[in-house]
Amino acid sequence: QSEAEAAQQRTLADAEFYAAQKQAEGEAYQITKLAEAEAQRIALTAQAQQEAVEAMLDELTGRGTLAEQYIQLLIA
Repeated sequence: QSEAEAAQQRTLADAEFYAAQKQAEGEAYQITKLAEAEAQRIALTAQAQQEAVEAMLDELTGRGTLAEQYIQLLIA
């Protein structure tokens, strides 16, 4: 009988380990997906900011000293 109880305990421990492992894998997957989404958001934001700066500089090109002063104001 004690062997049967020991086998039952091992089976229960294996099942609990398997469940904990699957839960940890699920949490790791979720964290990975959130990190990927955040990285993509940051990349898209940086790209949009770069495009906005380029568009602004294109508008200021050839506008003389007023444009230069405006750029200096933005840099400051």
